[in-house]
Amino acid sequence: MTRYYRFNPESYEYTDEYVESDKIFPADHASLTPVEPPESEDGFARRWNGDQWEVVEDHRGKTVYLVAARRSDAGDLIGSLGQAIEITVLGSLPDDVTELKPGPYDLWDATNCEWVPDRLAMIEAVKGEAQRRISAVMPRWMIDREISGGTAVPREAKDAAAVIRERSNELEAMSPIPPDFTADIYWC
Repeated sequence: MTRYYRFNPESYEYTDEYVESDKIFPADHASLTPVEPPESEDGFARRWNGDQWEVVEDHRGKTVYLVAARRSDAGDLIGSLGQAIEITVLGSLPDDVTELKPGPYDLWDATNCEWVPDRLAMIEAVKGEAQRRISAVMPRWMIDREISGGTAVPREAKDAAAVIRERSNELEAMSPIPPDFTADIYWC
């Protein structure tokens, strides 16, 4: 009896062994080789290259993150900085990804291979949080009503908005800005 080793006709990854006997030769015989594949360990797979087996990295199912915008050959944006993607093919990881998960306001530092906070983006996010909080205590309709000669915005609302602006300025001056800056503890 002759042993054959089957591989996936698309990925060329080893799938199983076939022992020739008096049974009918399998229909997928083009995906068979008599060359025995080597052993492999976790994180690796065996792939037929047309002449021999090779052991390649297997990251399939892992989530990785783009460290730069990814564009098609035509220049169209197909992935943005920090975007999570799932690896679906055999082989080493592409050069433009990392397994390190970025924070919401991070930039990639290619020199040190790490995510670093984008201070300007964080300042803008602090300002946005301040505006959201001010709108909650002093909605636009209150301001419009006062401007048009109607009832004045209550003093309590104006005071609360002033405290929020002060806290926003304090947060913007911090270095680093706390990543949980939206927590109430920073705004009271």
